[in-house]
Amino acid sequence: MNAEIRMSASEFDSALFEKIKQLLSGKSNLEVTISISEKQPSPTGKESKEAYFARLDKAIENKKEGNFVSFTTEEFEDFTKHLLNEP
Repeated sequence: MNAEIRMSASEFDSALFEKIKQLLSGKSNLEVTISISEKQPSPTGKESKEAYFARLDKAIENKKEGNFVSFTTEEFEDFTKHLLNEP
């Protein structure tokens, strides 16, 4: 069983905690991990048109300057296997 729940800090309350407890009741060998992180702005969320185009212009400039990484699908698969220590 895998579940990921994302919410703002203001939404985390005792009612949510009780619902999570209900979800887990009667289950054994489960682990719950709570991770707290700062919310990052979404590239397609509330980003302004100007901010989006500035980010796009920066990406184009990086490519022109050679500041990027490029690889084939096969190279990616080989690298993934290497990271996973697979033959």
